Amino acid sequence: SSAWQPCPLYTDRAALFAVGCRLDPVQPTKDALCANLDVPLHYDTPKSQSIAMFAKLIPAPKRPAEGSLVLLNGGPGGGGMIMECLISDLQNLTNGRLDIVLPEHRGVARSSGLNCGNTTDQLQCLKFAVGKYTAEYLSGFTVTNAAHDIHTLLSMLPPSHGKRYLYGVSYGTYLAQRYLQLYPHEMDAVVLDGVCSPDLTRLTFYDYGVDAAGSVFLSECGQDPTCRANMGPFPVHSFHLFFELIRSGELEEC
Repeated sequence: SSAWQPCPLYTDRAALFAVGCRLDPVQPTKDALCANLDVPLHYDTPKSQSIAMFAKLIPAPKRPAEGSLVLLNGGPGGGGMIMECLISDLQNLTNGRLDIVLPEHRGVARSSGLNCGNTTDQLQCLKFAVGKYTAEYLSGFTVTNAAHDIHTLLSMLPPSHGKRYLYGVSYGTYLAQRYLQLYPHEMDAVVLDGVCSPDLTRLTFYDYGVDAAGSVFLSECGQDPTCRANMGPFPVHSFHLFFELIRSGELEEC
């Protein structure tokens, strides 16, 4: 179904409040609009089976709206709910004149969410997922198909004569760049926050990147008197020793 139905402005107020979100829109909207959109599992395969894609639309408090703003969370795997934290600030920044659109990435939570059962081990997760969903089904959860989802979502939004804006954060910038390759003329402006370069960003390099950034940070720590007082004259070595003690079982409590 692609019908937009009234739904709560905030999916889980208590959970959002607990992580420090501001839940005070400039002109509170009683209801948002939610939809479970039918999108193809494989856009390049004729008569592909459909999967569900969840999206939420927060109408601009001041009508008529002067445009729409689509928010793409990161991850991969970041749900749309946490982006509701931005509603208050964005309504203030836009003077309440833009519709805010919160899509949920395919494979996440309400958008045909995938899961690994009870395991956190990557290899076991892969085996579980292939066994539960099949490799052919999983092959449809690509950034290219996710980019097509954005296009499909835009075509199903209520009619609007204003401009369209796209905001992506972290992996959301990776997805936004793929979307722009496929649909370069649909958006009037795009914001990339925490850019993931398509030619450099690979999950296989993630640990190396974090280690490099952490090593630089700890080196800077060694130049700071307060940090040196807590970490010693060689913070990098202290940090590695800390983890070695954990791995060996010699450090049971901090």
